[in-house]
Amino acid sequence: MASTLALAAAPTHADPDAFHSSDPVRRGPHARHHVHRSPSSSTVRRGPARRRACAVRGRAAQLQEIAGPVVLVGHSYGGAVITNAARGNPAVKALVFIAGFVPDAGESLVQLDTQMPGSLVAPALVTVPFVGPGLTVGIDTYINPLLYPSVLAADVPLATAQDMSRTQHPITLAALTDRSGVPASRTIPSWYLVARQDRALPPAMERFMAERANAHTTEIDSSHAAPVSHPDAVSTLIREAAQASSG
Repeated sequence: MASTLALAAAPTHADPDAFHSSDPVRRGPHARHHVHRSPSSSTVRRGPARRRACAVRGRAAQLQEIAGPVVLVGHSYGGAVITNAARGNPAVKALVFIAGFVPDAGESLVQLDTQMPGSLVAPALVTVPFVGPGLTVGIDTYINPLLYPSVLAADVPLATAQDMSRTQHPITLAALTDRSGVPASRTIPSWYLVARQDRALPPAMERFMAERANAHTTEIDSSHAAPVSHPDAVSTLIREAAQASSG
């Protein structure tokens, strides 16, 4: 039975079709797999990522509607979403992290991004207060558009990187500091693509998380925007996970 590929991208890569426009999952062997978009790569993602727990609950609910085996793919922030959303779901047969966060229980994305040297995200953040439901006050974070290409997409054509920066959606500070639950990567076979030239999530941290998850790991010379700059490598890793999980 063909697997369903369910995708979760990052709000900072605001084109909701990032995986699709660069075509890493529809080409070649992926034509026989179904593709299902997550809340973070669909119209839900048109708004800001307010709380990761909301994205996790939404994704988990959507997974319940998918028949048959599922391969979950998460890029960047999307990695933290899939490793929590897949918890306790026997239909999820593989997790694929593309330069993605794989937090352990109790860890936050801020903690992981700053634990090892190499990230340029913190000095590139622009913060904007907002008023939420019940007059609660929160903080949206964006990547400074002038710094976006060098921080997130250094190997993407400049015009494309600039378009990505203009259409990015914010992640709230609360979403970045939320603590993770027990990750599904402890029990579900995982694959990880390390981006050696990543200036957003340090490659050393990517390797650490991949090793901790006992993931099948591939490394490429890529920026954080691997689905855009290296779609073939992304496609190959997803195909490996899909084939292994169907066997």
